[in-house]
Amino acid sequence: MAKASRQAQAQEVHQVGRQEWALVLERLVHAWETGQKNRIAIDAHVSATGLLHPAIRWARDAFAEIEEQAARQARMILRGNPTYEWLTSIRGVGELLAFQVMAYFPTERFSSPGKMWAYAGLVPGRTSYSRRHKVVAVKLAMSQVMTRGDYRPYYEQRKAYEWERNLRGELADQARQVASKYSSGQAKLWVSGKVRPEWVRELLASGKPFPQTLPEEAIGDGVPMLIPAHIEARARRWMAKLMLDHYFQVDYYYRTGEKWVPWVIAHGGHVDKIDPINAPWLLPIPHFSE
Repeated sequence: MAKASRQAQAQEVHQVGRQEWALVLERLVHAWETGQKNRIAIDAHVSATGLLHPAIRWARDAFAEIEEQAARQARMILRGNPTYEWLTSIRGVGELLAFQVMAYFPTERFSSPGKMWAYAGLVPGRTSYSRRHKVVAVKLAMSQVMTRGDYRPYYEQRKAYEWERNLRGELADQARQVASKYSSGQAKLWVSGKVRPEWVRELLASGKPFPQTLPEEAIGDGVPMLIPAHIEARARRWMAKLMLDHYFQVDYYYRTGEKWVPWVIAHGGHVDKIDPINAPWLLPIPHFSE
């Protein structure tokens, strides 16, 4: 009986149309996150106390069931969706992360990628944004940063670019703006121009991580620079923006049959543009012979 009920439910879910699935996915992702959060909390409590009362076990299993069922329903809705298939084709992006991206960022609700960035708190200086959306955007970027994801080379290139700007003093104004946060310590040396750029270049070229305590040879005359953690954050934020931009482009293409052209390229004279990995408009069209 339960199996027949699930099959009937699956048929109903699979028929959800484009106009409805955004709202359904939003509800499902909240159910999935609630189930996961509470299951993890109970597991941590049991691990710390060793207490596994039958009522606790029941609650844990109930939340795990919610988590599993919400993910299963989402897969049913998204099965065959070309944007979902594009997301999961990116090495490092799994089904659940793709589900979260599509639930939190339905492109119909945003007129441009820039609106997504602002809503997710990826625009510096903006104080009003959605924390949940920011978490998902950061997870999307980290899926590439922390693995050998398909987009990781772009992250590495951007990080090298940010470091070059830092070393040339192009970020000195930003360093001065945050200098008041550091009264002393290692960070104060960076933002006050007391770290030698030559030492930084050598360390970056070696591939070694920055030490917690700057060695004596690192101290000297330099330019005010952002600390390494800030450069890392800038590169990761750029990666999140790039991936959301590409997600928007691909979904827009599948929704409208047209390529999204940013205003700065269409009217602003800009020519630099990174196409999405596996962009559907760049894939070769198969030719079939009789």
